[in-house]
Amino acid sequence: MVPSRPNRSIATADGRYNFGSVSTIFPGADVPVDTLGAARVYLALSLSVIPVRTDGSKSPRIVGWREFSDRRPTGTELRDWFASPGTAGIGITGGVASGNLVVLDFEARSAFDRWGERLTEDEHVHLARSPVVRTPGGGVHVYVRLPEPVPGARYARTAAGKCLIETRGLGHFVVAPGSPPSCHKTGRPHQVAKSGWFDGQPAAPVPVSVFERLTVHAAELNEYVRPSVSVAICERPAGVPTGDRPGDDFNARVAWSAILPPHGWRACRSTPRATYWTRPGKREGVSATTGFCEGPSGRDLLYVFSASAVPFEPDRAYTRFAAYALLNHYGDYSAAGRALARAGYGASRIRRGAHQ
Repeated sequence: MVPSRPNRSIATADGRYNFGSVSTIFPGADVPVDTLGAARVYLALSLSVIPVRTDGSKSPRIVGWREFSDRRPTGTELRDWFASPGTAGIGITGGVASGNLVVLDFEARSAFDRWGERLTEDEHVHLARSPVVRTPGGGVHVYVRLPEPVPGARYARTAAGKCLIETRGLGHFVVAPGSPPSCHKTGRPHQVAKSGWFDGQPAAPVPVSVFERLTVHAAELNEYVRPSVSVAICERPAGVPTGDRPGDDFNARVAWSAILPPHGWRACRSTPRATYWTRPGKREGVSATTGFCEGPSGRDLLYVFSASAVPFEPDRAYTRFAAYALLNHYGDYSAAGRALARAGYGASRIRRGAHQ
């Protein structure tokens, strides 16, 4: 069996998140797994499964697999998919069919450790029964059930822009323990590190408010700051002095709290460095931040994570003026500038101040 080092950063007296723990459902990495039997175990746990290719691509083996986000497969479908050993891996879908499952996906063990160091004792208690899986690439999956389905989102990237932490929820799936090692390009298996409610015993859903805090902890580990500045919308290039246009004046004078909340955005958490925002139509979770990212002018920008935060685009940064124009003038920056000029922003106000 591949040795594992203890996760000292968030291990507690009762052993939760101890990577030395042994699953009572699936054997170790050196013991073959009955894939059909494992799939049946998941189905008995009210988890929906799909077949996954064994070519290292982690791709679904069937077309239209998202159907199984809404319903669990039948026994006949399981036999068709998994009866021949080694022909398919097991994917567990997020969403309603899996009891509102969402999986916290850490691409690196170090990210999981740092996230764990941020958890409060209350959050540890809510996660005490969450299964934890060690992934073949050196990452970690934490399985969480919620009172309602939530879509997945990307919360943190490395400084180079690679995904570091994301969630796999409604419309997503993860490759699960019990899959052949050939499902991953490394040729190594997914391993249960902590069985949690995989043991079949009841476990209460994690409150959505707690899940929101878990995603905030993830977003706080985002390292992808400098590349976002290069695509800042309506920010002047480095070396160009801030002007006296209405938009420049607006950027200098107006707080984000006056721009976003009137359009349904909610500040879900603030730290000395940043404010975390939830988009309209979403009850919990981080959709964007202000404070992390600065443009050449030195003023902080709105950085958007969510692909559902219309009219904003994901993985882009926006000045206050750009956000105002998108939210109030459908992205017509000329119309936004004229409206701000009529409201007293820009050169006319600055000149009046200079003559007083």
